[in-house]
Amino acid sequence: LVTGLKCWHLRPESVFFPKNNFHNVTDSIPHRADVVFLFGEIDCREGILRAVEKGRYKDIEEGMDATIGYYLTALGSLQRQKQLNIYVQPVAPVLNETREVVKVFNRMLKDAVLAAGT
Repeated sequence: LVTGLKCWHLRPESVFFPKNNFHNVTDSIPHRADVVFLFGEIDCREGILRAVEKGRYKDIEEGMDATIGYYLTALGSLQRQKQLNIYVQPVAPVLNETREVVKVFNRMLKDAVLAAGT
């Protein structure tokens, strides 16, 4: 179980604790295991919006695209290394304040997962 991880933490240059915890936990998963991943809620609640406000991305969609890219790159690497059966769960749109952001994120995540084809 990994908690407190933003998809954004999975970018190559990140050295933040949640990324290290992610790798420590995923290292313990047996080869060819079925694994469910559910990340992106914190990105939708605060990470992407703050990054846009700071000028890191021109808009929310660009921030989501980059964030989802980091996420799926990490999952693809795990899948290749361990031949995992990966299931990507969409973010639950439970908070009124972030529901519309989550819906866009989930649509973009679904499209990216389907485009990855694995």
